Amino acid sequence: MSRCRGLVFHLSKRQPCYRRCLSTGSAHIDNSASAASDSTVAPSQVIRYALSGDPETHTTTIRKTTRNNINNDLELILSKRKLDKQHWLGRLISLPGGARVPTELRNVSNLQELKLWFEQYIAAGFVPRSALNVFLKDVLVRCEKSSSSLEISSLLTTVISRHKDAGVPVGLAIRNAGLYYAFQSFSVPAIRHYLHDLATYRVVLGVKNTEVLTQGLLRTLRTVRFADPAYDTRPLLELMAERPSNPKLTFFAMAKFREGTNSPFIELLCELGASKAHEDMWDKLVEHITRRQRSRKGLTSALVDDAYKSIVIYLKFGMTDYAMSCMDFMSKTVKDMSPSLHLSTELAAILNEKGLEVPAIVEAPIQKALSQALEQQDSASTVDVKFDDGMVDFSIVQSLLARINDNGTSVSASKIAVLIDALNDCAGLTIPLFIELFQDHGIEYAWSPQWIPGVSDSSRMSFTQQDSQTLGLLRARIASRGIIVSSERSRNLVQLGHLMRREFIPDSIQNNETNPWTKTGYLVVFDRISAEYLIIYMGEDITIIDPEYQPHTEQDSFIDYEQHPLLGSLSHVAMPASAHDFDRGISEVITPVKNAANRYVLDLDSGVSLQP
Repeated sequence: MSRCRGLVFHLSKRQPCYRRCLSTGSAHIDNSASAASDSTVAPSQVIRYALSGDPETHTTTIRKTTRNNINNDLELILSKRKLDKQHWLGRLISLPGGARVPTELRNVSNLQELKLWFEQYIAAGFVPRSALNVFLKDVLVRCEKSSSSLEISSLLTTVISRHKDAGVPVGLAIRNAGLYYAFQSFSVPAIRHYLHDLATYRVVLGVKNTEVLTQGLLRTLRTVRFADPAYDTRPLLELMAERPSNPKLTFFAMAKFREGTNSPFIELLCELGASKAHEDMWDKLVEHITRRQRSRKGLTSALVDDAYKSIVIYLKFGMTDYAMSCMDFMSKTVKDMSPSLHLSTELAAILNEKGLEVPAIVEAPIQKALSQALEQQDSASTVDVKFDDGMVDFSIVQSLLARINDNGTSVSASKIAVLIDALNDCAGLTIPLFIELFQDHGIEYAWSPQWIPGVSDSSRMSFTQQDSQTLGLLRARIASRGIIVSSERSRNLVQLGHLMRREFIPDSIQNNETNPWTKTGYLVVFDRISAEYLIIYMGEDITIIDPEYQPHTEQDSFIDYEQHPLLGSLSHVAMPASAHDFDRGISEVITPVKNAANRYVLDLDSGVSLQP
C-alpha cells in the first residue's frame, strides 16, 4: 500500500474528526529533505488527492502531462502535515513551513487570507464565533483597502454557503457583515439574498446594526445620485419598506429602531421616493413618544430631536402639509421640551423661508441663545493671529469655514460660486493646521486656500458639462484590481487648496519664517455628501487640476510626492476653532479614514447633478 493509501485508511478509522490540508500557494518541506522545491498545489487538489488519489475532477490531456509531479507534491504535503489546534468538533490542520494561513483572525490582512481562514475552520467542522464577534469587522475594514465592497460581499455569500453545506452554524457576525457590504456595494440582488436569509432564520437586526446599515446605505445612495440623478430606486425601495407582495421580507420589518435612528431611516425612505412608508415610520415614532411619556423614564432630548429632525426632512422634500401636521402633534403633545439649538435654528430658517409661522416651542432655544450672546458681547474681543502676510483677524478664518459649511454640500452652481468667492478672498494666506515634531526639527503643515478651476490635459478626460470644468469639482474613485469602481465609496469633493509644509527648528522663530512653503501632493477638500473636511493624496495626479502644471521633466518636483505614513491616502482633518489650535500635534488633528483605498483615481466631477 502506498504512503497516501495508508494515510487515507488511517483517516477513515478516526471519525468523527474532519481533516483538511491547506496550502497558501507553496508547500514547504523541512530542512532534512534533500530536494526541497516549491509546489503550486491548490487546497482543493489536496483534499481530492487525500480522498481518491486523483487531484483533478476532470482530467484533460494537458493535466496528464503534469499529474505525476502533482501527485508527488500532494503525497509529500500529506506526509508532512501536523496538527496545530484541537476542538471537540474537529481538528485544525496546517502545513509546516513559514508561509501558512493565519490561524488567528486578527492577523488576517486581505481577502485571500480571509477566504483560506474560513476554509480551514469549516473543513475542521467549527468556526470560532468569539473571534468573529471581536475581530471580523476590523479585518473586513483592512480588506477594503485592496478589495471592493462587492468582492467582499461575494466572499461572505460564499462563506455562508460553505457553512450550510458543511453543516456548520453560521454566526450572526457573518450575516450582518454580508448585509452591510451588500448595502455598501448597492447591489439589489445581494441585498435581497441577505434579507431572505435573515427572514428564513428569523434573525432580527439589532439597533446598532440598524443604525450602521441605514447610514451606510444613505451615504451610498447619495453618492450614486450625485453621479446619476435619474437612478431608478424603486427595486431598492421595495426591499427597504414598500413590498406589497411580502411586507415581512423588508428591512423595515426586520430592523429595530430607537431614539436617534428613526429620522435617518425616514430620510432614506424619502430619498428612495417612498409613497407611504415614511408616514408609517412617523406613526411608529409617535407610538414610541406616547409610550415613553406614560412610562417612568419619560422623554429624552434625543427622542425629541429625532422627531423634529424628521419634520425638517419632510419639509426639505417638499411635504409641507404633512410636516406641519407632525409639527402640530409635537407642539400639543410635547409642551415642556424644545429641540436643540442647532435643530431649532435650522427648522426656523426653513419655516421662515416658506413663510410659515415658527412655533414658540421651536423659537424658545433661539431666543435664549440670543440673550446670552448679548450679555457676553461687551466682554468679547477679537483675536489677532500672525500669518506670513501680517496681522489678520481670526474672524476671516471663521468666515471662510462658515461659508464652506453653508455652501459645500449644495447642488446649486451659484452656491458653489459663493464658496469659490470665499476662497478667492483668502488667497495668499497660509492657515496653520498642525505640526509634526522630530528629534532635531519639526514640520509645520498649513492650508493654503485657493480656488483650483481644473486646468487639465483634455486628452486624459472628457466632460459632459462645461460648468464642472469651470467650478473645478473633484471626484475621487477607488480602484479594485486595476478596475475603477464608479459608485461605491467614491467621494464627491470641493477643492479648497493645497496642503503645504515647511521645516522649522524649535526655538528658532527668525529662521523658521524665512523657510519656504512647499506643496505636499495633498489637497484639502470638503466632502459634498458627508460635509467633512478631508485631506486627500493626489501625488502626480495633482497635475490634472494644478494651474501651475507644466509637462514632466527630469527636474519635475512631482516625482518627490509620497504618501505620509499617518495621513495615508485619505484622512479627516479637524479645522481650527480658535487661534490657539494652530500648534496642535498631528495626532490631535488627523484621523485616517479606516476604509480608505490604498489610492484614489481622481478626475474632475462631471457635474451632472448641478442646478443653476
